[in-house]
Amino acid sequence: MRTQLALVASAVLLLSGCASSAGGSDPLAPSALDGDWVLESGSDGEGDLDLAGSTITLTVEDGVVTGRAPCNSYSGTAAGDGAAVSFSALSMTEAACRVQALMDLERRYVDALGAVTAARVDGAALEVGRGTDVALRFVPVAAEEDGDGGGLEGTSWSLTTVMHGDVAAAAVGTGSLSFSPDGTSLAGSAGCHGFAAGYTAAGGVVALSDLEIAHQACADETAAQEDSVFAVLGDGLVVTRDGDVLTATNAVGGVPVSLVYSFQAS
Repeated sequence: MRTQLALVASAVLLLSGCASSAGGSDPLAPSALDGDWVLESGSDGEGDLDLAGSTITLTVEDGVVTGRAPCNSYSGTAAGDGAAVSFSALSMTEAACRVQALMDLERRYVDALGAVTAARVDGAALEVGRGTDVALRFVPVAAEEDGDGGGLEGTSWSLTTVMHGDVAAAAVGTGSLSFSPDGTSLAGSAGCHGFAAGYTAAGGVVALSDLEIAHQACADETAAQEDSVFAVLGDGLVVTRDGDVLTATNAVGGVPVSLVYSFQAS
């Protein structure tokens, strides 16, 4: 069984400025914005948004907006009336992106979201935009499957492989990852240094908070691996479980980095 906690795609769709007149789509109901969404494609005045290796989420509930951009969390308000919709009072945390490309993507996304004036529902997707120069297409976050150990709560994992793009390296040291039974915190080792943090799975992206790293002496052979582990954990990671294999992925320096874990029976 495969449990997908986040989806990433790169198709592009331009949204008409008058969403209610777009063929094959439904008028926007007052509650249509509510839900957990992930950005499937987008464009602005600078062209298409390159979402490769990044996950951008949007959660709307009763007019309150939260979400995750490539490097930071954001919040704000949403208002809709028929086909008209707007996102306002957007604010963000202030973590620095590791690479300029992610900084640029984050800026363009937030600017585009703030410029939105219209919306429509196209099947299960939510499309918002402004005229022909801003278009953002969101799809619902895949619901986690029940049964057969599909949830992460109370599970423990051993790090087996670190992948930079398509290049794989066997893990060194004692890398591990354990999720608390109540689904609010995790702990583990990057190979030598232990760590602990709170976590949430809002909008399909696992985001850590209050990450604490133990201070201890470590062998040099684990240094590069630990850099990769903490880079993946830092900015909101995409986690996929496929049976007894757990993969955590993030973009580091513009290159997808994946940590592959095997299930550790208790």
